[in-house]
Amino acid sequence: MKKITFFYFVSICCLCAQAQSVTERLDSLFTAPGNFESLNGSVLIAENGKVIYQRSFGFADVKEKKPNAVNRSFNIASVTKTFTSTAILQLFEKGKFHLDDKYQKYFPSFPYPDITIRNLLTHTSGLTDLETYFRILDSLPDKIFTDADIIPSIIHLHRALKFKPGDDFEYCNINFELLALLIEHLTNTSYPEYIRQHIFKPAGMVHSYFDVLRPATADTNRVTNYMLPASYSSDYIPSDSVHNKRLTQVRRNLKNLMGDGNIISTEEDLLLYSEALSSGQLLSSTTLAKVFTPNRLNNDKDYSAFSNPKMGKIQYGLGWEIPADTSCGKIVSHGGHYPGIWISFLRNITRNQTIIVYDNNEWSGADLLARMSVGILNNKPAANMLSRKMLARVYGQTLMKEGADAALSKLIELKDDTVHFILRERDMNTLGYQFLLDHLGSQSLETFKVNILLFPASSNACDSYADALAENNRKGDAIIMYKKSILLDPKNTESIDKLKKLEEKH
Repeated sequence: MKKITFFYFVSICCLCAQAQSVTERLDSLFTAPGNFESLNGSVLIAENGKVIYQRSFGFADVKEKKPNAVNRSFNIASVTKTFTSTAILQLFEKGKFHLDDKYQKYFPSFPYPDITIRNLLTHTSGLTDLETYFRILDSLPDKIFTDADIIPSIIHLHRALKFKPGDDFEYCNINFELLALLIEHLTNTSYPEYIRQHIFKPAGMVHSYFDVLRPATADTNRVTNYMLPASYSSDYIPSDSVHNKRLTQVRRNLKNLMGDGNIISTEEDLLLYSEALSSGQLLSSTTLAKVFTPNRLNNDKDYSAFSNPKMGKIQYGLGWEIPADTSCGKIVSHGGHYPGIWISFLRNITRNQTIIVYDNNEWSGADLLARMSVGILNNKPAANMLSRKMLARVYGQTLMKEGADAALSKLIELKDDTVHFILRERDMNTLGYQFLLDHLGSQSLETFKVNILLFPASSNACDSYADALAENNRKGDAIIMYKKSILLDPKNTESIDKLKKLEEKH
């Protein structure tokens, strides 16, 4: 007995030492600053339902110097899509529909007869995203949209699909808004009520709710979202006080849309959700196998759903991201972004590990940190994947402070340093529009012009430069750039429409 007791004691000590080593390695990861940024948020890591690491960083409210604490509530943004997927597949299990049913079968006015429920779940529909609503908002700026407005807005936009359903992958929030509408149609109950009764309640998620249906008493436990008012800004401010046209419309006019976002939750509630999935409480193992199988495009076309090369190939299942790398086990996850917050919800379904990371200071490194944590948990070398700094932001800040020549020099100096910086067309494009919306015409024109020089084959870059030229009363130059945009992409109907209108006035 003494020998057994001794060896048992030694085994326990070894296990504790190993656990401590993992904890220390995780702590080193999360306490070390990134290449240029650091985490302002919270982390929860669990194995077999038990928390093995939980820590908070920075401030829940930067202005009030209110520290972050474990288990504060926050907007989970697009992680909500996994709840929509779970709900719709619960109805699938009840025989309410087939995955390859045409959506039009349930909504005859839906104008695209070839789109299936599977296409919506896998982001392979070819639908236009939230810009579907912007044409209506331009004429009705005070309109608050609900899910009942989705199909009428699609009809009003009257735009061809971006591709044949199933031919390609393009992330689109409207896909999941349409699925929320289908849930209501099939159950004769509201989407939030269905989620409450069939996911929140059985999983024990008592601290979760829908942002649009806030509790009667204010949620004093909720973090405040902070963000830079524009890419060229240097100081963070509360995201609710950041005003530009499209951001305000998304935050105010589209806040009642369901299915793609809108859930407020906590780390521990998300762990309960993860465990309810693992235990088969919400969906059967047979259905979960379908959920976590990467979708295949028509003709077996190869694709990666997301383009961050540091994370490798990532495909999409039925509402979940699925990395191709299985060296640590089968990983499924979903990220979320809402103005002022980023979140990563990652599950290793082979080893029942759950990782939740959020940042309420608009730092986009949460997903990378979550993926690095998987390596640490499974004793794999964790390569430094921390987020590179956006060179567009450096360019914009330099442009504001030192002028066009200094900004271009800085861009040329840093653009080849791909270890520390990332230069993307979309970041420069966003920066140009931020200048334009803030009535900084010369900075906007300069940014769009540089973007075209960087990405001369981009139809979108030419279209954006044309927008800025038109806005600054340089209509002749705008016409030239719209024509260039169409030459690069003859199917760019937006540029065609803008050119037609401008030529009629010119």
